[in-house]
Amino acid sequence: MKHYRSGWGVVIDADALTVELDPDFDPEPVQRFDEAAALWSREAAALDIVSAAPLTGGAKDAAIDALTEWTASWNTEGGSHTYVETRDQRREQLHRSLNTLLSDSDRARVEFTVDYLAGDVGGTDLLDSLTVHKMIVS
Repeated sequence: MKHYRSGWGVVIDADALTVELDPDFDPEPVQRFDEAAALWSREAAALDIVSAAPLTGGAKDAAIDALTEWTASWNTEGGSHTYVETRDQRREQLHRSLNTLLSDSDRARVEFTVDYLAGDVGGTDLLDSLTVHKMIVS
C-alpha cells in the first residue's frame, strides 16, 4: 500500500478502512521519472535489436558501445530528471558517434532502429526506410 502513497499520493489505512489524499504529495517528480523511464525503455530496446542485426565487421560492437553510452545518463545521479530534457542533445551525440564508427549502411540501420523505436521517423524517407528495414531483417 506504500506504493499508492509514493506513486499516487493516496493514503490507504486498511485497519481503519480509510482512504485519503496526501496533501504533501508532489506528483511532478513521479511524472518526470515515469516519462524518463518510458523513454529509456524505448531507447534501450534499440540495444536488443541492434545486437541481433546483421551489421558488418566490428560495427555491431561499435554500435552497441555507442548505444550504451547514449542511454548511460539514465544511471547518473539525477539522470532520470534530465533524461527527457536532454533527448535532442543525446540523439545528436549518438549521430556523431555513429558517423565516426560505422559505414553509411550500418549507420542507417542503427539510426532507423533508434528513430523507429522513439516514434520519430518524420525525417525518414519512406523509400529509404523500406531498404533499411529489409537490411535489418535480412
